[in-house]
Amino acid sequence: MTRIVCISDTHSRYQFELPAGDILVHAGDFTLSGLQTEVENFIKWLKSLTQYRLKIIIAGNHDLTLEPEFYEQTWKQWHHREKQDYEKIGQLIRDPSLATDYGIIYLEQQEFIDQQTGLKFYGR
Repeated sequence: MTRIVCISDTHSRYQFELPAGDILVHAGDFTLSGLQTEVENFIKWLKSLTQYRLKIIIAGNHDLTLEPEFYEQTWKQWHHREKQDYEKIGQLIRDPSLATDYGIIYLEQQEFIDQQTGLKFYGR
């Protein structure tokens, strides 16, 4: 048996307890507006969740910098003073070492099959 814990809309707030499980799925809106510091803090938090074998994450509409075309058109609405480096932010969240070292899988228009259970996950 595999226990999946699913959360979403944490918006950069992580001061809560999570139930035990094997796989954590964060189904969007892990930041308030996609700031680099928010993404860095999210990754740091995920790394600390050693009780989960896998942490599967999918961006939501608040994770603005992970949608470059949209962000390029609307960044002034969200980040008035300073445009975020969305390419760098994308590299942070897509770093292959997150998967190999921490079991953190970022899904974007792709499928992931857990080799241990055969479960399929798809992130849009």
